[in-house]
Amino acid sequence: MKQGKQVLEKRDTLPRYFLRDYELWPEEVEMREKEKGIWWEYTWRDGYEKAKHFSLGMVTLGLEPGGKVGLLGDNEPEMYWSMFGNWCARGVNIGFWTDSVPSELKYIIDHSGLKFMVVRDQEQVDKMLKLKEEVSKVKKVIWWEPKGMAGYDDPWLIGFEDVVELGREYEKEHPTAFNENIDSVNPEDVAYIFYTSGTTGLPKGVVHSHSSVIQTAEAIREVYPATAEDNAAPYFSVASIFEVIFGSASHLINGIKFNFPESPDTLMPDLREISPTVMFWVPRGWENIASEIQVKVNDASALKRVTFNSFLPVGYKISALQNQGKKPNLFWRALRLAAWWTAFRPVLDKVGLLKTRWAMTGGYMLGSHSFEFFQAIGLDLRQAYGSTEVPFISTHMPGTIRPDSIGTLQPEVDYKVTDDGELLLRAPYMLKEYYNNPEATSKAVDGEGWFHTGDAGYVDEDRNVFFIDRVSELKELRGGKKFSPQYIEAQIRFGAYMQDCMAVGDVTKDFVSAVINIDFESVGKWAERNHIPYTTRVDLSQKDEVGKLVLRDIRRVNSTLPEHARIRRYAVFHKEFDPDESELTRSKKLRRGFMEEKYADLIAGIYEGRESVPVEAVVKYRDGRTGVVSANIKLRSVEE
Repeated sequence: MKQGKQVLEKRDTLPRYFLRDYELWPEEVEMREKEKGIWWEYTWRDGYEKAKHFSLGMVTLGLEPGGKVGLLGDNEPEMYWSMFGNWCARGVNIGFWTDSVPSELKYIIDHSGLKFMVVRDQEQVDKMLKLKEEVSKVKKVIWWEPKGMAGYDDPWLIGFEDVVELGREYEKEHPTAFNENIDSVNPEDVAYIFYTSGTTGLPKGVVHSHSSVIQTAEAIREVYPATAEDNAAPYFSVASIFEVIFGSASHLINGIKFNFPESPDTLMPDLREISPTVMFWVPRGWENIASEIQVKVNDASALKRVTFNSFLPVGYKISALQNQGKKPNLFWRALRLAAWWTAFRPVLDKVGLLKTRWAMTGGYMLGSHSFEFFQAIGLDLRQAYGSTEVPFISTHMPGTIRPDSIGTLQPEVDYKVTDDGELLLRAPYMLKEYYNNPEATSKAVDGEGWFHTGDAGYVDEDRNVFFIDRVSELKELRGGKKFSPQYIEAQIRFGAYMQDCMAVGDVTKDFVSAVINIDFESVGKWAERNHIPYTTRVDLSQKDEVGKLVLRDIRRVNSTLPEHARIRRYAVFHKEFDPDESELTRSKKLRRGFMEEKYADLIAGIYEGRESVPVEAVVKYRDGRTGVVSANIKLRSVEE
């Protein structure tokens, strides 16, 4: 399929883009979904019919203009047909993190006043049934995955296909209703409310109109061009602004084909089958791929391992020259060609990124080691910086990439930096307001229209943006010198066996310490290869050999840090940091204040010079049960 001039014609609302796409490409593939090992294809006509009748069905159920609909589940075709159908009925979408617990759902349902929930499966239905008496204003819970739902007969519940059938019946008596509804949507109507992660307090509802979403997606298109020929695997959660601007809005505006893996657990093998031509993902996802590549290299034959590691410096050299806008000489180009065919191309093929024209990372800072690694092996990976309130602030531009920056400030974005280092921004595609929170709105956006980001950073003369940390999270040691915990944590996560990290230090401390999460799966394989016996994950985490394995990465990171910011003592944690225990947000950001309070004894033991500390933590499971995980955690010094 070739895109013609019509594809570039703009529309002023997302429903009008949806209608345009159906009229342009009715028989072309819009989405693919893998189920039971088979890829099923849906055309734009299929999607149009599903979304149209779902939209009309929602109208029969009582969805009014401005009515709010919650979306809870994995990214699958029904999720997007629901989203598009709601917009076409002048509804407002609100995304939820799939692993949200009932109390988190209740807060957003109550705060937003939503009347409908669209959920994937039995697990999400059970969460809603648990809340039924507490969320009485919710009219219907609509589910789409039938597995396990046979015994559910509560009239509060209704199947996605049943709503579609209601829409078909409604259309017979109102044949022009769908197009009339689309015509009635205004560019300034609210399209989406995104709830912030709540790292420093209760989540706030960030309101965006059709206009602001479209303007953001069009600005992104200027830097990251995409067409209906492109394949993507939309893996951002619908709870995130980045899903809409890089996912659903980009899908509607550019016609990108969506491909859905069979499940989150099969993402990596399915990614190779998808072979996405454009790829957008969060830093933690890229760090996982980088770790997987390094593990595969370590597990390869001696010849392959030596070949890859020998050519890697060539990749770093070439990418550094290209980022400076310089052309490598013939010698380096010849080496790069050899490196590509013998080392880098096979690796990218193994992880499904061989056909990727460009790749983007956003949501928070990707460590420079991970970023430079991907560039070295030939992936055009670029960092984008945005927030829920101002979705597209800066991004790396080809030929002028500063790996230590978060990109070049976009032309339509104005900035200034306050005396305490906070970055203020002004852009045409900012939030309308914080929903039902005028006090927070006036605090975040001042009288001159400047949005106070809360980020500490600066912009150089070439408009490169440098992110330091959240203003509230910059830490100061006893001697008065400051360090960025987030920067240290990002660099630690680059390690092949590292999963997460919490850097610790404040005005009562003389040095920086760290609590490390290992990647239990890859470390477990490493232990088996090296004949290191262990019984449980707790036992594995406290092995002296594992402590030395972690120490290698700490020393690597320390070599890049000023002396006062270097890690002096550390502990290898006995379990993963868990959002269900409020240790992470649903977007996997560290709840630093909560963690420092929860594990105060562990942190105190590190600074008191103790050799170990007993830790006991209550674990909350998704079904509401609780358990206790205990361990005697060893505290180690980097100098040992």
